[in-house]
Amino acid sequence: MILSHYRYLFNRISAHSMLGAATLTLANAAIAQGLSKATGVLQTLQNELTSIIPICATILLLFIGLAYAGRFLEKEAAIRWAIGIIIAGSAVQITAMLFT
Repeated sequence: MILSHYRYLFNRISAHSMLGAATLTLANAAIAQGLSKATGVLQTLQNELTSIIPICATILLLFIGLAYAGRFLEKEAAIRWAIGIIIAGSAVQITAMLFT
């Protein structure tokens, strides 16, 4: 009696485990199909940002130079802004090189 009860529980647990594994496998396949589209969108965004950010940084450096020449910015502030923009623009290019 006890042995048959354990056998019944073992079979029931095995059946539920198989059902759970099958459900997870199907769910993973469905999620992977949905993620391929998201991966493509994020890759496109990365490529666009890699080309846009250096252009924006160059334009901002030009504006900082003009603001310093027109005496709208002090030398110290212009240098701080220029260094920050150069670091941000360089970081984008360095990460693009490392992760491609």
